[in-house]
Amino acid sequence: MPIKSKLETLPNNIKDVLIEKALSKEGYQSISDFLNIQHGIKAGKSVSWRFCKATRDKYGVLVALGMPIKEIIKNRPLIDALGVEQVKQQLVAKLAEKSPLLFAYLDDKEGKQ
Repeated sequence: MPIKSKLETLPNNIKDVLIEKALSKEGYQSISDFLNIQHGIKAGKSVSWRFCKATRDKYGVLVALGMPIKEIIKNRPLIDALGVEQVKQQLVAKLAEKSPLLFAYLDDKEGKQ
């Protein structure tokens, strides 16, 4: 089992801000400075980089599909409980439902087979 970063063990209110900053592609030094100045937490750029990378790897697909970062933060407990892959599938289905013309080529392809 991997060792948790000290940033992973922060209270949710601070972690939510960090996740928002990471998904907004804020710089690592800026995140380190935020932690130090606002919360007195010493975290180097490498710790911030690892946290940002893990955060972007986890939630980045939802951002890429157009889910607002504020919604990810607000619904993070539910997203984590369901799993990001499940949420991604639901989001894709919802997008397809709202934009059926976008996928009309699939209907044409099926009719030609």
